[in-house]
Amino acid sequence: MKNRTTLATRILLFALCAAMLMSMLAACGGDGSGDAQTTDPAATSDPAATTAPSVEDDPFAGLPDKKYEGYVFTFLNVDPATGFWMNNTLNVEEASGVKVDQAIYTRNRIIEDRFDVVIEEVVQKDPIGFAQTALSAQEDSYDVILDFIRDVPAMVNKNYAIDWNDLPYVDLTSDAWCQDMIKDLSIGGKLYTTSGDLSMTSYDSTSVFGFNKQMAEEQQLGDLYQLVRDGQWTFDKLYEFSTKVAQDVDNDGKYKADDIYGIFTYNGIFAEMLTAAGVRLVTKDSEDMPVFTAKGDENFYNIYEKVLEVLHPDGVYISCDDFSQFKGNTLKFVGGGSLFYSDVVFWISTMSEMEADYGILPNPKYNAEQENYLASINAVSTSMVIPYTASDLERTSVILQALAQHSNQNMIETYYDEIVTVRNVRDPESREMINLAFENRVIDLCTVYDWGGFASTMKVYMVQNKNNIASLVGRLESKVTAKMEEYIESCNLDV
Repeated sequence: MKNRTTLATRILLFALCAAMLMSMLAACGGDGSGDAQTTDPAATSDPAATTAPSVEDDPFAGLPDKKYEGYVFTFLNVDPATGFWMNNTLNVEEASGVKVDQAIYTRNRIIEDRFDVVIEEVVQKDPIGFAQTALSAQEDSYDVILDFIRDVPAMVNKNYAIDWNDLPYVDLTSDAWCQDMIKDLSIGGKLYTTSGDLSMTSYDSTSVFGFNKQMAEEQQLGDLYQLVRDGQWTFDKLYEFSTKVAQDVDNDGKYKADDIYGIFTYNGIFAEMLTAAGVRLVTKDSEDMPVFTAKGDENFYNIYEKVLEVLHPDGVYISCDDFSQFKGNTLKFVGGGSLFYSDVVFWISTMSEMEADYGILPNPKYNAEQENYLASINAVSTSMVIPYTASDLERTSVILQALAQHSNQNMIETYYDEIVTVRNVRDPESREMINLAFENRVIDLCTVYDWGGFASTMKVYMVQNKNNIASLVGRLESKVTAKMEEYIESCNLDV
């Protein structure tokens, strides 16, 4: 099947078209609406034999016209109280005034009516752990299990997960599915977990920067949006701006919680900066097999040292992980205590009480020569796993594809608008900037699965400003390789 346009491209085109339409309406009036084609494809058990309108026109394109006699389609998902840094809800049982919740409610009722199913969501603090009893007993209790990406090996290692390529009606080439996750999480062509537009978590968990517009203007930093467009938003600029605004408020020679910083963030910023610079601890060979390439990689070593040089000078960054009064929120940035904020997209929605205007930027590049701005998808984003106990993979694939396609057409714009129309984030430039973050996203397998404990140990090294990364690579290389090979073996590549 043909590839569709990317999400970021569609959003940018949407914004541009909306702006043109507004100017046209001022001159001649009109509502700008268009009628969507809704032709149901003929029923068939062969996905390749189904001819139907484009997914762009019909959310059920390519899917059979089947009824499943009231089947309860069950998602086992992370409890929202556990995954509080993302909007991971998949089912809303009552109409709501919250736009995204209303979109979820409407979508699910349409899918239920179209296929005669009932969509149910069960939430648990530890979904994969909770499901172990049912899985070991071969009970078909859940159609889809969602958990943090980092926890997926617990299912794969026990052969509890189905390869997504075995789902006949799921079109993994469609932009209704997260292409970045599909590319990075596959092993030897097998894909045991991914995400798509039926869940907003891969977007919520994408790394970005926020900036205080008022502070930027006071410091005469220039047009930061244009800096991004010109390809000049780099590590050096981040350092320059951060050191310029940093202020030891009480002049005691020590930077503490009440001082002014360049960046308010969390300790995960170190790994995110490595990713933003193009570092891959694990790469893929021509057979889609992971290879630990950190050893002897001088580019990685140089970037590692550069990140330490940028972040560790006094006043450049303050971490919510180091100060209990800032734990798990955006308080320091919202209160005007830093120029920048670095974390995932979700936290933008919590800044509505910030008095100063603020904007959104992609992660900075390593240098101006780097081609693209890169963002990471956090290891504690949720992804979906199909349990081996699923009794009807055709039905599973039909419902998942319908949910993903409908969401791609009807929910993404709603989600996007809620991000950039939060109070004080109403400028079209922020739409443009967040497009850049969504356009090029990366998941490093060594980071999300922490093979051999390398990623977690490296994080400690970076927080403590230790620059002997080459010795760490040498010390843990065999452990990384052993864990990686163990995971590869569990993927059943010969099956």
